[in-house]
Amino acid sequence: MGNVDTMISTLESNGVLMLDTAQIGDLQDIDKRVKFGDESGWRGDPTMAVFINRFTGEFEVWGVDRAGQQYKACSHHKLNTEIITKLREGDPQRNDVFQRVLDHNARVQAEKKRKDFEKFSEVAEKLQWGIRQDFAQHLGGRGRKGSFPGTKEG
Repeated sequence: MGNVDTMISTLESNGVLMLDTAQIGDLQDIDKRVKFGDESGWRGDPTMAVFINRFTGEFEVWGVDRAGQQYKACSHHKLNTEIITKLREGDPQRNDVFQRVLDHNARVQAEKKRKDFEKFSEVAEKLQWGIRQDFAQHLGGRGRKGSFPGTKEG
């Protein structure tokens, strides 16, 4: 892969991006994979194409959605297969983002309920102990029956 800084300075100076043969081959290979898919599991999207952003120096994949609106699918600082990996991970047909959010929220809620139950159980145990201490003599547990002189039992 070529030096991105050199490529950007060339692009800014004359509006033409000079690529060597290896870079052209890499660009064509990645672009072909973006459009038609590959063995990694990316299904491909013929509306997508690879571009370079002059301002950020990153390679970006742009596509067109069903409504005809352009969107940036992903970006990466190098022109390599990481772009395909990002596309595959963000693919809504393979990876339901909304379901992931719902699953995450359910896990967070379950953890909160578990922690709340633990706190409640701890407080309940302490409260039960305190009540037993306060009312034990009335319930027949703590008192000394017949141990005082002058009582009927003593």
